[in-house]
Amino acid sequence: MDISKLTITSFQKGLREKKFSALEIARAVFENIEERDGDIGAYLRILKDDAYAQAEAVDIRIAEHREVPPLGGV
Repeated sequence: MDISKLTITSFQKGLREKKFSALEIARAVFENIEERDGDIGAYLRILKDDAYAQAEAVDIRIAEHREVPPLGGV
């Protein structure tokens, strides 16, 4: 999935329509970081476990038809 093409609006819509999960997006983000950051060195600390836990929490809220904050999963 090319996450660089997602806007906030398309991200939110895709989550609601279950085209992808927040966890899938989080994994794609970290894959992108791993592929590119070696040359750049932009990240001092990467908190994958925290991000994955937050993404899973958003996915659970969606599955339970509960409200998700506007930037939930971002």
